[in-house]
Amino acid sequence: MCYPEPRNIATINPSILKYWWIQSRMIPGITESINIMHAEAKLSDLSNTILTTPDDPNVPYNQPVKWSNNNQWKFLELDFTLKYHTFERPPKPDPTGEKHFVTYFKYEIVKALLVIEHKRKGVSRNNRMLNCRNGYPYPIFHINNCGKRKKFDIQSWGFQHADKLTITCTAENGGFLIYRDREDGNRDIKVRLKGKTVQSSLIFRWDYITPYQECINGSKTDCNQPPVNCKDVSKQPDIKVRWGGWKDDLSGIDHFELELYELVSTGRHLNHINGPAVHRDEKISVHTSEQILKLPKPGMYSMILTSIDKAGNHQSARCLVFYDDISVVDIKHTKRIKVNEASAKTNYTWVSVDDVELSVTWPDRFLNERHEKHGWLYEVAAYVGVQEEYDDLYGPRKVSPIDNIHGIVKFEIKYEVYGPYLKANQSFTQTANVLSQAEYLNITWEDGYRLDITVKALDILDNYKDDIISVYKDVSSPVIQNLWLTKGDRVNISVHSMEDFSKMT
Repeated sequence: MCYPEPRNIATINPSILKYWWIQSRMIPGITESINIMHAEAKLSDLSNTILTTPDDPNVPYNQPVKWSNNNQWKFLELDFTLKYHTFERPPKPDPTGEKHFVTYFKYEIVKALLVIEHKRKGVSRNNRMLNCRNGYPYPIFHINNCGKRKKFDIQSWGFQHADKLTITCTAENGGFLIYRDREDGNRDIKVRLKGKTVQSSLIFRWDYITPYQECINGSKTDCNQPPVNCKDVSKQPDIKVRWGGWKDDLSGIDHFELELYELVSTGRHLNHINGPAVHRDEKISVHTSEQILKLPKPGMYSMILTSIDKAGNHQSARCLVFYDDISVVDIKHTKRIKVNEASAKTNYTWVSVDDVELSVTWPDRFLNERHEKHGWLYEVAAYVGVQEEYDDLYGPRKVSPIDNIHGIVKFEIKYEVYGPYLKANQSFTQTANVLSQAEYLNITWEDGYRLDITVKALDILDNYKDDIISVYKDVSSPVIQNLWLTKGDRVNISVHSMEDFSKMT
């Protein structure tokens, strides 16, 4: 390749040099850029915790922000590698100017700077700069590990919420050439080469505020969506878990985690069983809002959903589910239902008082043995990772204890009055207090009428057992007719004194 005459200097090695017309002067420009081959910034603290950006240092451009919630960072370390490679070189310069007009040229990396800037609310607070060209002899085409041998002490910078730490690498190539102008008495003219500038920025930001659920936070009105929701009680092992309304105002939600724990009774409380979670999914996409979990066996379970933002701040919420496909409601045959106004001498079958209100009781007659034995209706103890407002405060099986007697959570009672046909009745009605195992009935009935009373006992899964009794009313006094006395063969003996009467006994 030969260099052209000066008037055509713009065509010198077009893969390397290009001329731009600027203010009526021809300024040659370099067409190939420097490559930032490797870029890495690393934060470390005294406990040797490390945060690095980017995830792949060999991809240094257009990297996302790296978020942190650590305010104890001690050092910042950098490592940048730059390379300027020309794929086609021009002919060597001719100092005599006889073969072509370019007598000398020089090109290289003319600028390589690392700038560290700490900003708070848009205002710069701390700055550092490092010149990567120092120590390299001319010409510089390759700079290895710039910043690697230096630790920047940043502990005193005191990063606050929303602070930004930006590391910018700026690299520029350039140089000059000298050509001999034969039209101007062979005068040597020096021309600057217009270089290309490249930049790569790595950014750390700080976020100390945890995610929140908009209904609990109050940022959304007319909202009653639980932070995490699942079916409270089920006879099926497959449980759908749903969640929604989670927000993070600065770094944004990064992912969700879901854990499933079995609960066991400890005293009068239910606690997470010691040991690993029954199920754990540690990386659920922010675009996912439900999962189906299969419970391994009947029992009480705690599902913990954790929302984690990009800085590592997290907020957990809990929902409880009770699964049981085995238990039944039973009757204790040594106990009974009775109307307390009925006569004990008649085995509580006949009512001989004319009271309108009858007291019906059934102490310990019904039970769900498994529910009582395992304490599945006890209060659920607080979990250290869940704030009270994010706990399960919803539905029939929440953290508070469930009122029950022997595993029975509800009684219903009905009655029918016959005389002999149906005279009055009341359909199943829930009793006022499950713990009392009793109810008062206002009955309007007459002598000789029969009263059928049915008590239904239900557990939390609506399994039930009912039991029925019948009582009869008789409040009239007996009528004595055709009364006579006898003694031996004598009948119709009249008695006129207590003395004669006593002698006959």
